[in-house]
Amino acid sequence: MNSLQSYSRIVFFTGAGMSAESGVPTYRGKGGIWDQYDYQDVACQKAFERNPKKVLAFHEIRRKLMLSCHPHAGHEVLAAIENQHPEVIIVT
Repeated sequence: MNSLQSYSRIVFFTGAGMSAESGVPTYRGKGGIWDQYDYQDVACQKAFERNPKKVLAFHEIRRKLMLSCHPHAGHEVLAAIENQHPEVIIVT
């Protein structure tokens, strides 16, 4: 079995499930953000042009929610691998 150093690049692709386990609501999953909000009202350029206060309020709610979330074991493992191996790239 090869060690990680024997590769020039290693890429880990992660999805919303990684963050969801830490309490970050997904956008499209069951019970996701877009079940509660209309994307066209709070998360696109035209929405911002129509009502910047509403869009900024939406993102402030999300920002505050993120403050209560913490990395889980999967995040810790990937961070440790990334810190020890410069050939590793993580894409989320």
